[in-house]
Amino acid sequence: MKICLDYGHTLNGVDSGAIGCGYREQDCTREIGKIVKSYLEQLGHTTYETNIDGNVTSISDSMYKRYSIAND
Repeated sequence: MKICLDYGHTLNGVDSGAIGCGYREQDCTREIGKIVKSYLEQLGHTTYETNIDGNVTSISDSMYKRYSIAND
C-alpha cells in the first residue's frame, strides 16, 4: 500500500506551527512521523512524505503543495 505522510507545518516560515514548553510543533510532528514511517515500512508499505520547506507564501499555499504531493 502507498501511504503519504503529512507531518503538518513547514520547517520555518508562515506555517511553522506553535512553540511551547521549549518545543517547536514542526519538530515534534516530524520526530513522531519518522517513527510511524519506519513502522509502516517494516510492515511492507511504501511511504511518501510531504516535507514542505519554508518556501510558501501563505497557509493556503502550504496546503496546496501538500495536496499536490499526496495526489501525485
